[in-house]
Amino acid sequence: MSGHGLCEAYVRRNNVMGAPVLVSRSNRPAGSERRDLRIPRGVVIVRYAASKSGRAAPSLVLSVPHGSGAELIDLAERAEQTLPKPGTATVIRAQRDTVVSLEVVPVQPGGSLDAEIHIERMVVSAVEPERAPLAAAPAAPALVSADALTDFQILAHVSRRGDILAGNGEWICGPQVPMSIEGIELRLGRLSPDLDIMMSGSSRSRAPVAFPVSPAGTFIGTRGRAAPLTTLSFSLIGRAAPAFQLSVDALFLASPIVSRLGNAIELSGPTGNEPLVGLRLALRAAGQPGVQAPTMQPGAVLPVRRAVERVNQGDALGSLATGSAGRVRVFKASRIR
Repeated sequence: MSGHGLCEAYVRRNNVMGAPVLVSRSNRPAGSERRDLRIPRGVVIVRYAASKSGRAAPSLVLSVPHGSGAELIDLAERAEQTLPKPGTATVIRAQRDTVVSLEVVPVQPGGSLDAEIHIERMVVSAVEPERAPLAAAPAAPALVSADALTDFQILAHVSRRGDILAGNGEWICGPQVPMSIEGIELRLGRLSPDLDIMMSGSSRSRAPVAFPVSPAGTFIGTRGRAAPLTTLSFSLIGRAAPAFQLSVDALFLASPIVSRLGNAIELSGPTGNEPLVGLRLALRAAGQPGVQAPTMQPGAVLPVRRAVERVNQGDALGSLATGSAGRVRVFKASRIR
């Protein structure tokens, strides 16, 4: 392929069938470059792995043509997904070997089009229902041992407190110590690669910001920007996914606790703009009861890396106390100017 303006689009495939083979690298005088991206049948992660352009790395726009037999696994049900920078990813489910559109967009005219893309196939049962009854589907427990659930951890960045690590089913902030959660990262340990949890969300400071669907191991959100998360979504994928479910409790400011149980979960406050001030996420065997509504005793501390002290008068949220029915009452602290 000539080097005077065409994007040399190379794809590295990581799956059970073969080893990594290709990398993408290109510079183009002006404009974006559109390419066809071949997607194998099944569920694959399209990952924007790297770029040699640093802060000038281009963004990638994936679009699924009508009739292609492919769909983006996105709770927003969009036909287009933007991967703004290296480290982001999206998931595509294809009913057959197909082609989707990939556009490499430079940050400015004449900018770099260097982008390394990985296509990673998830091993997911694709048999039809009449061939495999639902009752026979969960053969997945053999793939992941029960004690591997103890590996599941959630890292959260909490406003004015920094990064906090919580185990499976443990509160981060929450009814006793509600504080703004600005970002989270899921860590699967031994549960990977048979199971993955795709996650997306949004935050709001001066304006809403949406974060793309990303796999476990990717931090979504911000740090130190006073932009708390306002929505979150989780979805289990992978060949072990039918054997597990998520049990989630979320506390949004001045709102009742939101509890969800299932394989795909969406979380937000009443308006979608309330800051997330508490999160408890548990990964459990399918059919196991979810976590109960929080009944923390006075003086209890959070089971995280270290107990977080109560919100003081210097905190932006003021003094907060737990009200009835899981609702948070906010008492603004008076300050001497």
